[in-house]
Amino acid sequence: MLGKLQTTESPVKGNLLKESNISRQLRHLESEIDQLKRDYVFLMQSSLRINNSDGPEVMEVYLYGGNRHKERVLLLLEEARKINPTLPVYENMSRGLYHVDGLGFRRNFAEESLIVHYICRQLHQHYSALGPQYEQHQQQWKRYLRQNPTLPPTVRKMQEVLQAFCVHNPALGYCQGMNFLVGMCLLFLEPEDAFWCLVAVTERYFTANYFDQNLIGAQADQEVLKDLLREKMPLLWQHFAQLDIELCTVTLNWFLAIFFDCVPFEVRTFSIQIGF
Repeated sequence: MLGKLQTTESPVKGNLLKESNISRQLRHLESEIDQLKRDYVFLMQSSLRINNSDGPEVMEVYLYGGNRHKERVLLLLEEARKINPTLPVYENMSRGLYHVDGLGFRRNFAEESLIVHYICRQLHQHYSALGPQYEQHQQQWKRYLRQNPTLPPTVRKMQEVLQAFCVHNPALGYCQGMNFLVGMCLLFLEPEDAFWCLVAVTERYFTANYFDQNLIGAQADQEVLKDLLREKMPLLWQHFAQLDIELCTVTLNWFLAIFFDCVPFEVRTFSIQIGF
């Protein structure tokens, strides 16, 4: 009787193990598919380029394959909204209605291509949140906050400096790249000196429109860089042109952060000393 029971349990146990392995493989494949989707919409984000050949700068999105990519993005959006209904609705945005993002900002775009670009950004965040690494990071961050209720001293100082600058110059306010500047300054300076260093960089050493909402000054530097690249490195320029790669999608943040994260620290320090 005992032998018969063991014989009966063995196939059941084997089936359970098989189902468990199949379930684990399915989860792995779903994770890989989400990763591919995330990489796809991330590539679509890099299609943004600035056209300033006729007057003011105009942003546009260039997608290889015409409407094929737009249709794919909208299919991904429709699928993702079943999981996250807070994602934007393309039909509403195309009619001029705004979308409120996760931070409470209202987003509205007149150009259809910019709507598609914004949807890609939102989808990239959505797929990133589905990955196992995101959940691990969230748990680690929550654990850190429980163990350290207050912000780290350096982060708190940087927040205070940036808030003080927004009060000092509300017309300009915060701009991308300022956190890198302040963070680097706080490695060597007290918060007050870091604040005045930020004021000097944004108000004295750069033009008034360099860090404004349209980044006109920074965009002008991108045009100068492209001219230099065309003159000094024509083969590389030709390669970028053939692939229709806009250099500013890579280099704009270099200029805004004074090359903080793209050249060795010694070179940055030497350049700042010479230029300033």
